[in-house]
Amino acid sequence: MSIMHDVTDTATTTATFTLAPTPEQRVTIGRHAGLARVAWNAGIEMDRAWRNVQSAATGVSPDGYLMVLDSDDLAKEWAEWGRDTLAPWLIESGLSDYVVTAAFEAVAHKLANSTEWPERRNFWTRPGGKFAYGTKAAYAVAPDLVFLDGIGCVPVDGDLNALVGADLVAVEVTETWTRKPRRGKGRTKAQRASTWTVTFRVAA
Repeated sequence: MSIMHDVTDTATTTATFTLAPTPEQRVTIGRHAGLARVAWNAGIEMDRAWRNVQSAATGVSPDGYLMVLDSDDLAKEWAEWGRDTLAPWLIESGLSDYVVTAAFEAVAHKLANSTEWPERRNFWTRPGGKFAYGTKAAYAVAPDLVFLDGIGCVPVDGDLNALVGADLVAVEVTETWTRKPRRGKGRTKAQRASTWTVTFRVAA
């Protein structure tokens, strides 16, 4: 499932490239995928807390309260109490706030377009890590480099020439796991390996 949900009527095309990060960048990319999960879960917790307050004031069940928080509301709750309570380590982590913003947009989209209460975890846990950026935080800077906020300039396998300066609508980073045979002690074993890709959605 894509988390680039905010594109509705805009005509777009997508282009996906395999990232070739350094070992240090690979670790940081994984931390951003973890941050997206934290932000998704925090968005759900903040919406639930807000519903509980409204329920206490109105007598309406939290699950039956029709109003939901939008992404701006979630960002406000996050700034006022959510970050310090749910992720106090984030302030000095060096990770990108844009990933948090994109996660809140995904939570708000889910809240506004589903009759079921969102689950903790969602699309960032399996089959691999996943996170999104705003277009000002991730973009092609050279034919073989993409800038990812909080991570830096990451090499890619492919030619980004057509995307340098392009009108981007959304950017998503995804991890894919594969199984590769590994031979040892007379038998073949399965070894899991992951690949990170970056997908650009471009206005047509």
